[in-house]
Amino acid sequence: MTPFRKKLLTELGIGIAIVVPLLGGSLFFSGQIGKFGGQIVTARKEMLARTEELNAVAALRADYNEGTKRNLEMLYAMVPEKDQLINLSRDFQILSAQARLTSSFMFLGETPAVGGGLGSFAFRLNLRGQLDDLFSFVEKFEKFRYLSALSSFSVSRGEKESEMLTQGSVFYRQP
Repeated sequence: MTPFRKKLLTELGIGIAIVVPLLGGSLFFSGQIGKFGGQIVTARKEMLARTEELNAVAALRADYNEGTKRNLEMLYAMVPEKDQLINLSRDFQILSAQARLTSSFMFLGETPAVGGGLGSFAFRLNLRGQLDDLFSFVEKFEKFRYLSALSSFSVSRGEKESEMLTQGSVFYRQP
């Protein structure tokens, strides 16, 4: 073998030894890149779907918070704090006077608010006057500014006057 040929074969062998692994590595990495590219596309689609879901959840939460805020404002308007009921007997006297009735008011007790619940004051109210005025009082009581309920009432009809005995509760919220 001539030195030229020997040198040519040696350089050719070295070139092949370098090129073959490079080609093999290129093929391997191009396959891996294609595989990872597919995974990236899938992950991107999942991220877009999650982003849309998060936006939908955020919109629902905003709607919920707005609705809750409105309901809470309405609840605060209807259900006073305990301290705001200090003139409750006077409020009942005004309500009965508007219906042209005489009244006597008595506190029966308190059910304290527990946790986030409502507390209540139980009361007894005796009313005297014309029967139509008693029914007018009941209609006014339904529109009373405090959240309240009558647990019982009885009406006694007399010759000149009628009498209504009621028991109920007025509810309050914790401050």
